Amino acid sequence: MARTSNYSVIQDGSSTISHISFPDGLPNHVWFPPFAAPGADLAQRPVLTFLVSHSGDDARLVITLNSVEVVATTFTTTPTRAWIEVVNHDILQEDNNELMASATEGTGQITVSDLVVTYKNIVS
Repeated sequence: MARTSNYSVIQDGSSTISHISFPDGLPNHVWFPPFAAPGADLAQRPVLTFLVSHSGDDARLVITLNSVEVVATTFTTTPTRAWIEVVNHDILQEDNNELMASATEGTGQITVSDLVVTYKNIVS
C-alpha cells in the first residue's frame, strides 16, 4: 500500500494571547478554524508546525488538538522560533479537527503563527 504526504494550513497569519487578560486586554486562548485532513492515514503520526514568539517572563503555551494536549511548554527566552510537534496517531481526524492555543502561566504575550499540520495519506 503506497502512502503520500499531505498538509492542511490551519492559519496563515498570527494570533496573540496572554495569560493575564488585563490590563493588556488580550484573550488567554484562541480557537483556530476547524480544519480537515482528508484521506489521512489515522494510524500514522501527523506533524504540527508553527512559529512562536513571546514577551514577558516564563510564558507557558498549551496547544490542544481535538481536546488532547499536544504541546505544553514554558518559554524563558524571547526569540521567534519554529516549533515542530509529532502528534500521537489517534488524535487527528479526517474532518472537523479543533485546535486551540492557550497562555496558561507567566506574564507578557505569546504569538502563534503559520500553523500547518502534515499527515500521511493512503494511496489506492
